[in-house]
Amino acid sequence: LVAMSRDAILSIRRRDVGGCLVIFPEDDMWRTKLYKWDTVTVLCLLFTCVITPFEVAFLRASLNTLFFINRVVDVVFLLDMVLQFFLAYRKHEPGRGTRWIRDHKMIVHNYLTSWFVIDVFSTLPFDAISVFLDSDALQRLKVVRVIRLLRLLKLMRVLKASRIFKRWQADLTISYRTQAFCKILILLLLTAHWLGCMLGLIHGIQSDATTWMDAFKATYVDQGVPSSVDLYVASIYWSVMTLTSIGYGDIAPQNNTERFAFACCMMIAGVVWAYLIGSACGIFASMDDQANKFNDTLDLLNTMMSEKNIPLQMRRELREYYYERQVIHRLEEERQLVARLSPVLEADVQGASCQSWVREVWFFRFVGMDCIAAVSAQTTSSMFEPDEDFAQPWNLYVLNRGSVRKGTSVYTRWAVWGMDQLLLHNNLLCEDYAARANGTYIEVLALSRASFETVIAGYPSDEEEIRRNYLRLAVDRMIRCEARRRGSRPRGFAFFEVVNRYVNLRCRRKKVARVLVLR
Repeated sequence: LVAMSRDAILSIRRRDVGGCLVIFPEDDMWRTKLYKWDTVTVLCLLFTCVITPFEVAFLRASLNTLFFINRVVDVVFLLDMVLQFFLAYRKHEPGRGTRWIRDHKMIVHNYLTSWFVIDVFSTLPFDAISVFLDSDALQRLKVVRVIRLLRLLKLMRVLKASRIFKRWQADLTISYRTQAFCKILILLLLTAHWLGCMLGLIHGIQSDATTWMDAFKATYVDQGVPSSVDLYVASIYWSVMTLTSIGYGDIAPQNNTERFAFACCMMIAGVVWAYLIGSACGIFASMDDQANKFNDTLDLLNTMMSEKNIPLQMRRELREYYYERQVIHRLEEERQLVARLSPVLEADVQGASCQSWVREVWFFRFVGMDCIAAVSAQTTSSMFEPDEDFAQPWNLYVLNRGSVRKGTSVYTRWAVWGMDQLLLHNNLLCEDYAARANGTYIEVLALSRASFETVIAGYPSDEEEIRRNYLRLAVDRMIRCEARRRGSRPRGFAFFEVVNRYVNLRCRRKKVARVLVLR
């Protein structure tokens, strides 16, 4: 840990803001290092959340292994405090949005006026002071009992978790509902643990009065002297009963101080339990929002079919079609989600999502990714029933789901056809575009030539490449068509090499024809 911290502090990159040393979390060099450091800090936070309350409530301070582990944890949090003086932070300004603050003076001022005081108090070694006051005579002094309570200030370190998870929020890939369930479970376990430790602490701060622990030991006399673990299990048993509003009553307060403390614990448990139940119900209610919308659509469909006296067989087909169309609704929502991004991010997402079928279009190999992303954004998704003839001329099709029969060939997922429909203008040169769903529901992406030409017009360099490939394909198709008419076929690759040289020569002379008409 010390080596990692030294590496994180001594090798800080020098920034251009006043020549100060600042760590920028978004740098590739720092992102991995900060992630590792945050992981170490989170482990120390878990240790503090679980062990510190148990240690204060049920154990006496002494020079043991736990004492030295606490000192290591203190060193980690001290190094984290030093790190905060050099760590850039986000600042939201009305009218200007959110920006990164890299000025070292502003970083120091922000930390000193926000988290510094909390971090200092949570790092003070009150447990080390308790070690030197560990005697039966001193334990009866009120000052010693106050110092014992001050050891709980370590729990203020839990507030560090909010800063860490802010840095992690962009890297978390689990769903929001899963995160919410994890938060509920953690809050439930921590509340039960802390209430149980609070019950043990109530006994520890009372010197002469008879407490609940004395009554518990009296019932435990047949099994010997209860250990700290036995007392902790009894406390957890009481806290879970209180938290879940069961309350068997076998662990009861023995004096007014305990009655008041028990009442406070019950109120805290009631509030936490109500919050947990409300949060869980909210998550369950919104868990299947898409299914609720779909069920409403089916109810509307059933009402419409009843009012119009649709035949039973057709009703079944319509319901089956809507069940299959759920994927299309999801894709439409995904498109709306991508459309809310900035133009650069939208182009990046479109370019990354269309890689599975773009590599099947041979002339896209000569086009830039920006143009491909813009073309992908113009595709439309459609669903067709089994054995339906769906293809239209002057469209490129991508099979996303199902099976398609085209002539004597059967196409499966990510098959692409109709590329010549985008480039050529004479249907005598184009292949047959007809296609039929091969006995299954199919989902296809369609790109019309009008949309394709509109997009290409905005990219001059890519438009030149498309024209070059258009001319190459047109000449090739004309020769093939003439060869079929004469009953022969061109053989070998020498012929196509001549065609390519001719096309390249025409393109270099800027005499590319826009439309070739076969006469």
